[in-house]
Amino acid sequence: MIDPTLLVRQAVHEGITRIIASVAVFDTKDRVLLLRRAAGDALPGLWELPNGVVERGERPDQAALRELGEQTGLHGIELAGYAGSFDYPFNGTTTRQLVFSARLDTTDVALSPAHDAFTWRYADALPAVSRDVLGLIQCIAPPKPQLDPDEWQNTLPRWHVGANALVRDQNDRILIVRPGRSKTWQLPGGQVDAHETPPEAAVRELREETGLVLSAGPLIAISFEHPSPGWDHPTQILLFDLGTVDSTTVDLLALDPDIAEHRWVALDESIPLLGPARADRLHAGLTAVREGRPELITATIPEV
Repeated sequence: MIDPTLLVRQAVHEGITRIIASVAVFDTKDRVLLLRRAAGDALPGLWELPNGVVERGERPDQAALRELGEQTGLHGIELAGYAGSFDYPFNGTTTRQLVFSARLDTTDVALSPAHDAFTWRYADALPAVSRDVLGLIQCIAPPKPQLDPDEWQNTLPRWHVGANALVRDQNDRILIVRPGRSKTWQLPGGQVDAHETPPEAAVRELREETGLVLSAGPLIAISFEHPSPGWDHPTQILLFDLGTVDSTTVDLLALDPDIAEHRWVALDESIPLLGPARADRLHAGLTAVREGRPELITATIPEV
């Protein structure tokens, strides 16, 4: 293994003074250990490798093992080697995270209060991790072994699938709703239930959230979102065009007690109310209406 002290010297030479040491621990099935940050952390719900700050006079490999023991109760571990590093901004400076690797024949973990859950995952089914952690794990993880059908099915990532409804009025204003638990507005819609089709879900959610009973029109946008904190699986939202109504003659009524408000808004007014991810989906849907084909987009900022 490369001399760990050289890694510190290189970082200091480059002007980096905050160094994090971490361990990518793999089990006998080639799954990596991830810990989830507890509530109260700056980024609660984010999964990460066991890690911590390298203290003054401490070698990074020693710091990695110390933090691993403190955060997971795993002691007496021998590091297999140096896996790589990545840099990220922190409080106006740059932090370098050095990653070592290790192998274990146990999956028993005793978490510290800093984390509220742990998981062992294959590299193709990781929950909400940072892009840097994702890239490094995918580079160093062993190939996924051949699994029997039942075990293979259990390792597949779950998907959250939702359906939204685009409804406009005679002035081309857009109907949006606000759940009571949120300050952010959204297009009517929600989770696609088991044994329900996405168009059926769009119609049902619109009726529950606004009282409007409309038929589902064409699919106009498909929005894909990678796992994010709080949603540890990919999300796919399908947007359907449910046509236009006369806003002067319809009464909006929320059958769903979670909906606090309704509003008809012009496109430029809707953008700050919806937030980036939902606004991108709306733009894609309106483009599809004009061009006659659905738009596929990837949400880079998670919905809140």
